[in-house]
Formats: sequence, C-alpha cells, structure tokens
Amino acid sequence: MPSIESSLFRMLLLSQRMLGVTRMPLSVQRAQFEISSLVRLPPASLHVTATQIAGRRAEWLRHPDDLPGHVLLYIHGGAYVMGSPLTHRGLVARIARASGIAALQI
Repeated sequence: MPSIESSLFRMLLLSQRMLGVTRMPLSVQRAQFEISSLVRLPPASLHVTATQIAGRRAEWLRHPDDLPGHVLLYIHGGAYVMGSPLTHRGLVARIARASGIAALQI
C-alpha cells in the first residue's frame, strides 16, 4: 500500500500534468517541484548546514546523536534539472537518522 506522502506526491504530479505544467518554462517547473518538500518535514532535532560542492547547492544534515567518523553521501536523481536538497531533505534526514550517521546531500 502506498504511503500518504507517495499518494500526495502522485496527486501533485498528476494535477500538474492536467494543468499543462509540462509546457511551462523549466524555471517555473522547478519552483513548483520545490512544493513537494512540504509533504513531509524533517524532525525538529535535525541540524541543517548549507554549503556548496563544485558550484552545486548541498547541505549537511546532522542529528544530535550521530556516530562520529561516518557520513552518508546522498545524490538525488533528477540530473540536476529537477529536485534539490530542499525537496529531498525529509527523505535524507530519515535515512540518516535510521543509520545513525550524518548525511551530506547534493
């Protein structure tokens, strides 16, 4: 059974298709995709530090009890066309939390 988040995201994508979003400029599509970050917010204990790697937005996600010396590197899909650290923050925060380590996402 799909999660609530998955169902909401699917509805968002279908509504965009019906509204003709795919004919909008890429910059507008990117901005609308950022809305998906509101589907599931990361935990309040998460500490986010913005940075850049090779000119790309990136961010460190740390929880108070992360194991030192371990890092999860997360590179989201989208070919640097769609999505961003913001749109994947909730997912990466949950993966890092479950792993007990800090994450660097690009």
